[in-house]
Amino acid sequence: MLFLGYAIYGGKHSADVHPTAITDIKQTVLENVIADGLYLTKETGEKVGQTIPTVAEWNFDTILNAPFEGSLLGGNVSFTADQILCMRLKRAEADSYQWLTLCEIPIRTNEDLDFTRIDRTARGSQEFKYALVPVWNDNIEGNYNINTIRSSFDGLWIVEKDMAAHALLNLEMNTSRNIVTSSVVPLGRKYACVHQYGKANYTSGSLSAVFVRLDEETCEPDIRGGARYREQLEDFLTNGAPKIIKHQDGRIWLASITDAISKNEGSRFELPVQTVHFMEIGRFDSSSDLYDADLIEVNLEREVEDYGLLSFSV
Repeated sequence: MLFLGYAIYGGKHSADVHPTAITDIKQTVLENVIADGLYLTKETGEKVGQTIPTVAEWNFDTILNAPFEGSLLGGNVSFTADQILCMRLKRAEADSYQWLTLCEIPIRTNEDLDFTRIDRTARGSQEFKYALVPVWNDNIEGNYNINTIRSSFDGLWIVEKDMAAHALLNLEMNTSRNIVTSSVVPLGRKYACVHQYGKANYTSGSLSAVFVRLDEETCEPDIRGGARYREQLEDFLTNGAPKIIKHQDGRIWLASITDAISKNEGSRFELPVQTVHFMEIGRFDSSSDLYDADLIEVNLEREVEDYGLLSFSV
């Protein structure tokens, strides 16, 4: 069909695929072409054939903008470095929106945007959402860039913010949930009356395992260096600092070590079983408790609490 000189497929973009928002794209490959640039956006209303925006026109819908001007840079580093105060790393359970802020990374230069952080406080056998959030110079959070990760590991870990010990061999655990009660049998009554006092409700227990360093390449136990490693482990366990103790099945506690570290050599002196006693001292998912234990770097929860205590008079 012809109408004013145009066929139904006369336009050069008339047979192009209609722009569609797709959220599950994992990677993009560009090969065997000569390209002036690569632009990816979540905005599907843009016209086909539209000029690619400059890096300075980056917005919240922009996924990638690589102008290929002497490099493969595809981000907006030069645009944002002088406009964001910091980057916040947050974590929440997959089915929750109760975000826990793990750290804030101050941004002063472009190089500050290249960083790595390790989260040692997540429980095992569970799926989490991690969000990377820019905080603009006016202290307002930007869009949440979210990825979902499943926490999975073998055995048991005892961790601080920058240190960790792993137990896998001969692992045993015994725990008790503790409350404070008293009982009395009144005269003329068949059964006792039990009263629970206060809010005390915490876990204490012990764990026993063979602690040994595994070779990073072969994953074989380092038997020869085991004695020195266990000395370092005992220094770590008895330094007085709170720990996160977490098991592969999802059990987790914010705890302190409460007693001597015993060692039972048995028939294998090079692989002794060490026993650790611990007591729960706070919530493993509380920003305030983790901050007080020096396991995370920032406590926005307390900032909100402190702000709520402020009073004003006119």
